[in-house]
Amino acid sequence: MTSAWENAGMLPFGPPDDLAEGDVVVTDQGTYWECGSTDWHLMLGWFAGPDTLRRWPDDRVRFWTVIEEDAAGNRQVSQQPVTGSELAGDDDEATVLLAERGIPALPGGFRWFQLVPPGRTGGDVVAAYRRVQRELPQRYDMALETAYARAAVEELYGLPVTPPPPIPASWWEPEPENPRHTARMRAEHARQAELLSGPPGAVPILRCRDLRRSLAFYATLGFRGEELSGYAVLRHPAAELHLSETSDVSPGGCLIRVPDAAALWHSLDGRLTLGPLDHDNPGMATFTLLDPDNNHLRVVSIR
Repeated sequence: MTSAWENAGMLPFGPPDDLAEGDVVVTDQGTYWECGSTDWHLMLGWFAGPDTLRRWPDDRVRFWTVIEEDAAGNRQVSQQPVTGSELAGDDDEATVLLAERGIPALPGGFRWFQLVPPGRTGGDVVAAYRRVQRELPQRYDMALETAYARAAVEELYGLPVTPPPPIPASWWEPEPENPRHTARMRAEHARQAELLSGPPGAVPILRCRDLRRSLAFYATLGFRGEELSGYAVLRHPAAELHLSETSDVSPGGCLIRVPDAAALWHSLDGRLTLGPLDHDNPGMATFTLLDPDNNHLRVVSIR
């Protein structure tokens, strides 16, 4: 017996290799977003119904970003291909997690796409699920979260809504304090305070869709990054900036002061798409580049 995954048709043409969360592919059959990034993305695609699903063979060559640091603190950034067994392991993990939510296994080796309602994007589908997460009690229950996620997607798509079960009144009451959890939260709060501390001043916060992708990019520029939940603090010997992960990215920009912009430009030339090195001002060297979310970066050094 086949499921909707096996019966899903193909997209009419190959999608772009790298779609950020919520981005869409416009076809003559409708507008689709890639719902195959994680198990809960796939869950959202499943709940909208079999007719909304499309797939495409995943023949992309993907890479891990490997960052190596020697004893002197020098960093070397390289790309390592993701193996077939690692990709198959990702498919197996998604299948297990979907099964925990009562969703059938899907065939491996495909990218999955979901039709979005007119005037909508994948970001709207994700936002519906995020609202569910915010509105439910902090006490986590996968079955309850799944039921409310289904209702949110059905409402967004104008489908008959499957009423989720009521939330037990006791779940809104504070849980008894767990000493281990309390200690863990205090340690996390202390780490946040440490990472966000510094001398008085302003630090730019750039939005990004994929925190890991942006961390790898900024590592190439020499930044050391430390993650919080959906947030990262990036430090460079001469600069600091922060990243905030969100599905709603409006590009911004910042100025990055470095000791030697010309040397950095030459080290990055051929690895990243850079603007020309500008020496018009005899007391300054500068160049520009875009990060993966089109944030405009201007790198400068003063002689």
